[in-house]
Amino acid sequence: MVKERNPGVAHKRAVTSRKRTRHDDEEQSDDDAAAFSYRGSQHAPSTAKHVDWEGDLEQGPTSSHVNHRHQSPERPSLRSVTHNSHSEESISMSESEISGAINITTPDDVHPAERWEKGEEPLGGVDITKSFNSTKPGEAGADENMCHSMQRLRDLVYVFAEKYTAPPPHEQALSDLLRPENEQTVRYVGCLALGGREGEESWMQLLNDVKCRRALVFGMVGRALKEHVFDVLWFGATEEQIQWLKDHEKDSITSDGFVRTRERATQIQEYVQLYSKHGVGDAELMAKLSTVTAQLRQLLQPLIDEKSDACFEALKRIVGSAAIFSRRMRRMADVVYYWPPTFKDEEFEPARMECLNLRDMIETSPYEKQKVQGRERAILQPDQEAKSEAIVRVVSFPGLVAYRQGGGDLGEKELADEAYQERGSRDPVDVRQHKERVRSHDNITKSSGFRSRVICKAAVQLQWGKQRLLTKEAGTSAHLDAVRDSSKKYEQDRKGFVELFDLYLLKNADAAGKVDQTRRPVSRKDSRQTVTDYLLSSNVQLGASYPVSQASTKLFDDGCAAVATYINASPSEVVLGPSTTQLFRNLSLSLYEYITPDSEIIVSKLDHEANIASWVQLAKWRGCTLKWWDSSNKTNPHLDCEDLRKLMTEKTKLVACTHTSNILGTINDVKAIAAVVHEVPGALLAVDAVAFAPHQAVDVRDWGVDFYAFSWYKVYGPHLACLYASSDAQKHMATLGHFFKPTNTLENLLGLAAANYELTASIPAVCKYLQGVPWEEISKHEEKLQGILINYLLSKPEMYQIWGEPTADRSKRVPVISFTVKDRSSKEVVEAIEAKSDYGCRWGTFYSVRLAKEVMGLDEVDGVVRVSLVHYNTEDEIRGYVKVLDEVVYS
Repeated sequence: MVKERNPGVAHKRAVTSRKRTRHDDEEQSDDDAAAFSYRGSQHAPSTAKHVDWEGDLEQGPTSSHVNHRHQSPERPSLRSVTHNSHSEESISMSESEISGAINITTPDDVHPAERWEKGEEPLGGVDITKSFNSTKPGEAGADENMCHSMQRLRDLVYVFAEKYTAPPPHEQALSDLLRPENEQTVRYVGCLALGGREGEESWMQLLNDVKCRRALVFGMVGRALKEHVFDVLWFGATEEQIQWLKDHEKDSITSDGFVRTRERATQIQEYVQLYSKHGVGDAELMAKLSTVTAQLRQLLQPLIDEKSDACFEALKRIVGSAAIFSRRMRRMADVVYYWPPTFKDEEFEPARMECLNLRDMIETSPYEKQKVQGRERAILQPDQEAKSEAIVRVVSFPGLVAYRQGGGDLGEKELADEAYQERGSRDPVDVRQHKERVRSHDNITKSSGFRSRVICKAAVQLQWGKQRLLTKEAGTSAHLDAVRDSSKKYEQDRKGFVELFDLYLLKNADAAGKVDQTRRPVSRKDSRQTVTDYLLSSNVQLGASYPVSQASTKLFDDGCAAVATYINASPSEVVLGPSTTQLFRNLSLSLYEYITPDSEIIVSKLDHEANIASWVQLAKWRGCTLKWWDSSNKTNPHLDCEDLRKLMTEKTKLVACTHTSNILGTINDVKAIAAVVHEVPGALLAVDAVAFAPHQAVDVRDWGVDFYAFSWYKVYGPHLACLYASSDAQKHMATLGHFFKPTNTLENLLGLAAANYELTASIPAVCKYLQGVPWEEISKHEEKLQGILINYLLSKPEMYQIWGEPTADRSKRVPVISFTVKDRSSKEVVEAIEAKSDYGCRWGTFYSVRLAKEVMGLDEVDGVVRVSLVHYNTEDEIRGYVKVLDEVVYS
């Protein structure tokens, strides 16, 4: 990028002059002036470059179904908003209406906006029917008509946005947009627009800005046309035609792009003849137009004012015009089209972008013209470094590039322009002679192969700022430099930035059925990316003095600190490891000296073996007393504090129990348990929270526990576990580390370099998601979910036995529901459910053998049927599971 250019001048240069019309001479508001400057820019000649068409291109055009990675992470656009093209939202368009939308010829000095007001069809200016009916390369006027026609279509969309964008509802702009029914609109807006460092506040500011809302409507229509009209291989194709085109794309994927295009155009020409003579495909074309128009109307509803039918009619004309345009483009046998991506977070480039809000950018420019060594230069004003670049805030219309085999008329014009410039060149004589020799040798002519670039530039709304690398796959020079230099710019730039779709998920998390499994955790992409980043740029030994090692150490420390913050502890009280089982084993070893032969250890039989085996082994090694904390209730076992108090003596050194049983789902009051344990001086409490942590917030200080462990893969993160040990409890622990290592942190005492570094680096992204989760709302939602299943099981007591709390009360249990079926093995029931559906549940005892066999009296292998639910499950899913279960059991 050329940093020394004057951004203000750059914007001016991007909007080149055109022949002024009488419409331009009238007084304009600031918005109109910028808009008309934007509209006129396409009449500047496109640049051209000589290309050798002798060899094959490396790659043909990208298929329309390919996932565009620059969109919001794995978030599709305009997917089946209206599935039925003949629904109430559907419309019908006659063939004459569609053709009329593209064939009108009017004087060139009448602007689309003026013709719109007169009630005329805005698209026109030239008879492009003749131009695009021909597939002969280089036909006079074909390329110019292409540029002009695309410009007119963009004018039509811009005028639509200008006329029908609704004013912002002020403070309610964001909340209105984030309603559950606006999911697809949120996806589009999040893909096209840039938020800011203030997170939610930045989105509110953007949506309350009238010009930005207009740019968003412009952009949503433009992107929808690109994805669902222009990217379609043949808009309105019959099923047979669609199948042929798909097969052709698949069979010729390795072919040169021009070969594929030519073969496709030849076949499409036959479709055109069938359509003209026999009307083949007419019904499909009308249905496709109806569907896309209805979908687009629904997509735009949150941002437009559609009180009159005129709005819908205008949208219908836009889609119809684009459809005809698309079909004629597909008939061009010698042109390959490419839509170069424009990213919402990149710096403005005049060569391929046009500025919608040019006047505003000039008026708010942080640069001032000053004379430096006799020349005017743009000088950045003091304290304006944060606003030194023109950044894309909203992508309003995609750019289009046409690669024409055989040059075409624009190629011929470029040759003439180059020759003229060469004659007036200030190059030294030897340089001019060399160029002449090259030109003479190559004998370049109109048909030698030029590519006409920039049929239309991308239209963008800009703001002054600094480029933020939010879209890692963008591939711009700034992005590549950041990767090459092992920069932390991605991490820094994303601080405070919130994706609009993440706000949508958080707001609607309590709406049953609105947040499904395809959106499971919001943090997934960020976590995955941090792992990749670490392995590619920071995968070195920790603790060295060179920069990469320091960066790697910081990432690891940040991961540990994120865990500490999440559970309300200090970083020195946290250690990460491969599993909860391993961490409890390490803990037991560190307490070897603290547990003496006259000590007593109390272990709950309701626990997973991870919090049992280590203490049983330690008691055996030390020859001390081991006591079992049991429950007299076999169907609904729970840990009673009075039972615990009876077991404790002055010799009690450790109590181990679960916060929530992984079979029963029952929540034990660990705060009350901790109070009982600490009645004995020196007694410590170790809690297993693997089954509790995915469902409610963790606060170790409030509960007063000494040790607390859970696995992060259970909490939507990587396969790591964490252990908390309070500072006071650490005084009783011996180090497992090397003798020369310090012992001032739990990591030094127990870590043993066992935590996976790249997975640890991903923890902050998971914590960020979890800290933003409204736990109270999630708990209410999960209560509804488990209530559906539990109520069904309770309604048929002759068939089902529920193990654990027979209630959906969220204060008593988490949605881990276990049951058995009368006269049926748990394994048989689960296998029948899996054979009949896609629902996943499990059978067995899940490493809680002592609970299942000794307390509940069940078979230690067959155990129970267990259904585990979390906040991204839906009520419909649970009802579906109940239906399948009922069919399996009663069949």
